[in-house]
Amino acid sequence: MSIFWVQDHLAQAYEAEIHLLGVKPEYRLYGLGRMLVESAISTAKQYKFGKLILWTQTTMNAAQHLYKSVGFIRNKGKDMNRNGREFWVYEKII
Repeated sequence: MSIFWVQDHLAQAYEAEIHLLGVKPEYRLYGLGRMLVESAISTAKQYKFGKLILWTQTTMNAAQHLYKSVGFIRNKGKDMNRNGREFWVYEKII
């Protein structure tokens, strides 16, 4: 896993943001997505971030289920539309 610091996104000071997490369809159902998300949580804790943020398309039901299962909560107030597509924002206090 790589850690990148980006500007002009949702994360503010002392917050980390997950971008473009994906697992190829033929490798799903092996727990790889969960391992990646848990690794991101662990890394964010290690770097002393207070919150982890991500955003996902509204149609990504399996991803949303995963995020909720590890403690992310949807922040409807931050949901957004980019390039004609709607995205839901999830946050986890760490």
